[in-house]
Amino acid sequence: VALSGRVGSHNYREATLEAGGTSPSGEAKAGLFYTRAKSDGFQKKDFDMQDLMVKGGMLLGDNQWIGAKFTHYKNDANISYRGLFLDAFKSGAKYNPAPDDWFLTGRKSLDINHLWDIGPDMSLNTVLYWSKMHRDYWRFGIDNAASTAAGRWVYTDSVNGNNREFERIGLDSRLTFAHNGFGINNEAEVGIRIMDEEMVDRTINATRANPRSGTIAQDRVDSAISYALFAQNRFDMTERLSVTPGLRIEQYEQKRRDRRNSANDGKSSNTEYLPGIGATYQLNPGAQLYGSVYKAFSPPLNSQSIVDGVDQKLDAETSVNIELGVRGRHGKLRYELTVFQMDFDNQITPGITGGLANANAGSTLHRGMEAALGYAWDNGISLDTNLTWIPTADYRESRGGGIDKGNRLPYSPELLANVTLAYASGPLNAALSGRYVDAQYGHGDNSKPITGSGNSVWKGRLPSYYTFDLTGSYDVSKQLRLTAAVKNLTDKRYIAGLRQGIYAGPERSFEVGAKYTF
Repeated sequence: VALSGRVGSHNYREATLEAGGTSPSGEAKAGLFYTRAKSDGFQKKDFDMQDLMVKGGMLLGDNQWIGAKFTHYKNDANISYRGLFLDAFKSGAKYNPAPDDWFLTGRKSLDINHLWDIGPDMSLNTVLYWSKMHRDYWRFGIDNAASTAAGRWVYTDSVNGNNREFERIGLDSRLTFAHNGFGINNEAEVGIRIMDEEMVDRTINATRANPRSGTIAQDRVDSAISYALFAQNRFDMTERLSVTPGLRIEQYEQKRRDRRNSANDGKSSNTEYLPGIGATYQLNPGAQLYGSVYKAFSPPLNSQSIVDGVDQKLDAETSVNIELGVRGRHGKLRYELTVFQMDFDNQITPGITGGLANANAGSTLHRGMEAALGYAWDNGISLDTNLTWIPTADYRESRGGGIDKGNRLPYSPELLANVTLAYASGPLNAALSGRYVDAQYGHGDNSKPITGSGNSVWKGRLPSYYTFDLTGSYDVSKQLRLTAAVKNLTDKRYIAGLRQGIYAGPERSFEVGAKYTF
């Protein structure tokens, strides 16, 4: 059993209980994790969050294990899509730009896992999962002209409840077995996945006097059911070389049911064949080459594939992904280097001007490199770094609305880097972490000045920024640990994103905490 707590800036309070145990025979285990956190919030965006996880499992005979995990999450947050206007951001404004908007979320889930060791070289792992989530977003209407004139949001007395509920149930079962086909060592995996999902999308027109109830303006049910078969086999060609080809076949059907206007009902379906192959080669005991080529896909949203009850005959958004890399260690040095390419086609682009709304349109190309490097000295000092460099993240054809061939995709910085310098000595641990995010565009037209007012399209070039965090802990005893942190150490003011206004990154904050283990 362990109890821990933290307090910090913006009246942050958090308490956590961890408990668990094993039966005397070791044949059954159970655990619990519960966190409650509240804060007045950066920019006065307060929240009240609860997070519970309970899990347990037991042996069934000598070769089977069954386990279950239940989670319950709830968060009432005084946040909104609305951000600051440009002049307010430049002046260092710290107020909540939407003080009466609320984003209310909750989620429950249950997973049941069964593992059966059929034989020395064969096992069957089956997971049955269910989850249900609600997301109620109560958002006040705005006077667009008055907001533009005032340089900040001016709200009306109308409230829009954009409320959604998601439910998902599925089954994933995988059989893994070793064999000696073709006279070499092999490991095969075959499986099936069935998943049924449903979203209830309801819009409620409310008022300031009654902000949580009103007239239903939209009431739709979007659903999808998918079936997937997959198989792969690892061929150990030599002691150093292994090759793993695989294939996934996915069939899905989407439906829309409009409970206010049946003319909007419709359905759409697709079948996708997704091959792939991967390989590893052990250069020496401390270094391994690896690579893969595979096809991936993402189905169109119901709102894109079914319009006014008509199947738009949209193909899935597909990509061919390639990666090649090396990883390993030499003494106290750890390293990994990967180059990659993701070539997307059939990109579905709803709402783009120029005749591309709800159509198969556009393709994009992403090329880059990821690297990680770590080193630990004998005196307790260690250095860990990682870097992502993406020189190419471009549209490959013009798409209208100012999006031209060769433009860079929005929110795709060319360079991301993280560096952590740590020190550990006896009961003391400390770390200084730095993060760098390169400049990026907020819109596909790659315009540079940050523009936007009211409900207009906000766009522009977000400047690069870096932040530092300082964390530490001290073990007073085997039972008691003290912790402290300073986030955004230099109090860097930066733009985290654009949507309806400017989202400012969190300012400098402080935390102290303690954990006691019984």
